[in-house]
Amino acid sequence: MSSRDLPAVARLAQRPGVRSPGNRPIIALEPGDKVTHESFGLGTVLGVEGEGDKTIAKVDFGSEGEKRLLLRYAPVEKALTPVAEAGGAQPERPAFVLHDHRVPRPHFDLRLEIEGVLRSWAVPRGLPTDVRHDRLAVAVPDHDLDHLTYTDADKSVADTGWWELESLRDTRFRFVLHGRDGARRYALIHTDAATGGTSLAAAPGQGPAERLSARSARRGRRARGAG
Repeated sequence: MSSRDLPAVARLAQRPGVRSPGNRPIIALEPGDKVTHESFGLGTVLGVEGEGDKTIAKVDFGSEGEKRLLLRYAPVEKALTPVAEAGGAQPERPAFVLHDHRVPRPHFDLRLEIEGVLRSWAVPRGLPTDVRHDRLAVAVPDHDLDHLTYTDADKSVADTGWWELESLRDTRFRFVLHGRDGARRYALIHTDAATGGTSLAAAPGQGPAERLSARSARRGRRARGAG
């Protein structure tokens, strides 16, 4: 798998399903499956009813509540993150590191542990903080795993932790970084097949604590408006 060729990663994401109108696949789901939604985040399938274009999935999205989704239209994908069984061992967690690199000019390097090496992208302006503004991400050579803790006079560790894969398509690789300050969702998007262009985006759907904080803030604004 080449860090320069995001579509090659999609071989890991071959999933059965029928093609629905609008070119959206109706994925095969069963109770207990983990899914991701572009707005609600990670959820657990509670039940599935109907067939074909009329398939409806009932999904528990935690703090976002339970939703009934018509799969013909719902922006939902089957999660690829391994989940530990109740009382069982935790799944292996691949590591990541974000290096603050000051040569040849200041930039950041995002490195994800994949297949025994660190797949790496240079991010000149750092990780995005707003879903409205993508950041350029340039694939760079892989590094050995011992680079997870590497520092020198020109390179320091800005963040480190583990990461999980949420979803995978031909042109988009969506994942969560679990760093020192909590979890953040991102997506690497293959923007130009001819040049290998890639952008890094802050993905919609926050972690539970962020959703709670945002919801509290909205309630506070409504309360002030009513006062």
